[in-house]
Amino acid sequence: MIAAGSGAPELLSVGARALLEKAEWVSVDRPHRFLVGRARSIRPSEVIPRARAGDLVARVVAGVEALSAREAAQIRRSRVDFTVVPGSVGPPLARREWLKIRPLFGFRIAVTRAAEQAGGFCRALADLGAHVVEFPTIEIRPTVRPRIPPAEVLLFTSQNGVEFYFRRLREEGRDARSLGETLVAAVGPATASALDRHGILADLVSGEFTSEALARQVAPICRGRTVLHAAADKANVEVREILTTAGARYLKATLYRIVPARRVRWTGGDLVTFASAETARRFAAMVRARPPAACIGPVTVKAARRAGFPVAAVAREYTIPGLLEAILRWAQ
Repeated sequence: MIAAGSGAPELLSVGARALLEKAEWVSVDRPHRFLVGRARSIRPSEVIPRARAGDLVARVVAGVEALSAREAAQIRRSRVDFTVVPGSVGPPLARREWLKIRPLFGFRIAVTRAAEQAGGFCRALADLGAHVVEFPTIEIRPTVRPRIPPAEVLLFTSQNGVEFYFRRLREEGRDARSLGETLVAAVGPATASALDRHGILADLVSGEFTSEALARQVAPICRGRTVLHAAADKANVEVREILTTAGARYLKATLYRIVPARRVRWTGGDLVTFASAETARRFAAMVRARPPAACIGPVTVKAARRAGFPVAAVAREYTIPGLLEAILRWAQ
């Protein structure tokens, strides 16, 4: 693939001219301007079949408009080998063309996480070629509560719970040493990693990344024990039911609140992403549109469907990387 800039033959780069000399077939946006060597002219629709047949094909994009989204998607899905070559000695368009070939090019994807937590996800989507629509639906704010009570089992069902727990400990003049013999349970590897950053190795990590699954997993060892759940104000009530039914003394430390974000204008999107059930509910309250949704897990799927969103992608691993993989499968 040759990004040929202004389209003037006299400005062809040495690399582009060498490739055109070797090519068996050439497809150009403006016929007859780059036909050099022995290459024969073909239509853009013939590029992929010829390449699949093993022929060397040069696709020349003459002008700043570069590839259409449709053609870029076709090349991406064909899985033929290709190289992007700067074709002009003027300002090269290689980076522009590379953007057009990446797997999420042409898709407007909305990120609804809290603004302070969305950065990494937004960058990952943009690196894959997506046009990212930042549309925060929630804000996360610390609560003002009494001291954290002692417990025999400490339950973390989110990374936010970990961060706000240790922030509160520091405010109280304590640190990880205060946990002593406390059994610490986490809802999956991402939450376990957050604990590790604070010097705590989780005693138990749930294989299924939901708060209910973690509660069921720790329930057999919690009879007669005090269990402290470090959570948000809107934490899953099923956790309490599961643990109290198992005979545990359940306490909840409400360390942060989830509140609606400031309303912004919705400019449309091909896909909206929900990393929690609350983001699905808040987006539904803010926007009339119901674009296809990508959800981080079953609890979020349930909330999205209840709000009227068609669910197009669901993470197999209930994490942000898992959500990203689900979006890539959807895009194919």
